[in-house]
Amino acid sequence: MSTLDMRTLFISAAVVALLMGVIVLAFSGQAGAKAPLRTWGWSLLALMTGFTVIGLQESLNRTVANVVGNTLLTTAGVLLVHTAKRMRGRAEPRLPWLLVPLIAAVSVLWSVVWDVFKVRSVLTTAVIAGLLFWAAYVVGRDPPLDARRPHRIAAATIGAYAAVLAIRSVLTLYRDERARVLQPTAYDVLSLLAFQAFAVSATLGLMWIEIQRLEGELKRLAAHDSLTGLLTRRAFQDQFERDVSRSRRSGEPFALALLDLDHFKQLNDGHGHPFGDEILRRTAQRLRSGVRTHDILGRYGGEEFALLMPGLDKEAGLRTAERIRGAIAALELEHDDEWLRLTISAGVAAFPQDGVDWESLLTAADEALYEAKASGRNRVVPAR
Repeated sequence: MSTLDMRTLFISAAVVALLMGVIVLAFSGQAGAKAPLRTWGWSLLALMTGFTVIGLQESLNRTVANVVGNTLLTTAGVLLVHTAKRMRGRAEPRLPWLLVPLIAAVSVLWSVVWDVFKVRSVLTTAVIAGLLFWAAYVVGRDPPLDARRPHRIAAATIGAYAAVLAIRSVLTLYRDERARVLQPTAYDVLSLLAFQAFAVSATLGLMWIEIQRLEGELKRLAAHDSLTGLLTRRAFQDQFERDVSRSRRSGEPFALALLDLDHFKQLNDGHGHPFGDEILRRTAQRLRSGVRTHDILGRYGGEEFALLMPGLDKEAGLRTAERIRGAIAALELEHDDEWLRLTISAGVAAFPQDGVDWESLLTAADEALYEAKASGRNRVVPAR
């Protein structure tokens, strides 16, 4: 294996890192993309620069090339750990950054003071392998249920290359002390080829994770009302169908309540739409605080809300709706130095007593709501 061949491998590794880094940074600049992928992009560019410097060391000052190259490769490993931590929403440790000056010092000592390639190479490679194992562990540990595959593929890819580097570190212990980085063994060549596979596959895996996250965010936004954060009408109806299927299998009842703010149009027209939006937001907050964690809330219309109460019969559903009505009635909002009180009317129906599908149960709850409005508002009425 000639020196030119090894230099070519270093430069080709740098080109692959550059291409992947540019692609990642371009993707991470898109709307909605988050910082973790951008950090990986910078890690790839650090790898690119490090490989370029090491590959051209015979044309540069060899000592400077060793110090700069090893420091940049270590920096890339630290950035990958931070990528993994950010991707999983975990605190980013500062300790790994201490490895960067440590490797720089090791490179200086064993290039200038003691020119021992073996010590310099073993320590640097072992540290980078350790950082990669750490990143693989963070990415692959307890992945989200809807994104297990990309997390596991990315973790396996990073871990596999970490294993390659760990083996290389061990094999270097038995290397001829006179050998230099551009006088390679077969394993050095395989390590650089493995890096190129790692750079591509890890990039694809991490981008897949980010795409999955963006898809999940889009689904969440599509299913939730942007103003109140409650389920949209369509998403609420989908949840209703799931509850019907579950209740038919288990025989367990559930209650449906339709709730409508009283005199909302007058408040909205008289005090302005921004204040009307604030009313809806505050109402949604009060509704959430008054239900169980597994109850389902949705914004059914403009000022109309819907509530699914799994496991509750009509009487229990009425008590819940009455508690919510009282909580809304106690809510005061200030606008233009005026304190305003809100009230809400509700109709409650139960499955299967008042209906066995969406249309029949909704009609029963809607008729009860109409009765509550017609009989004076600020009250809860059961389906007849």
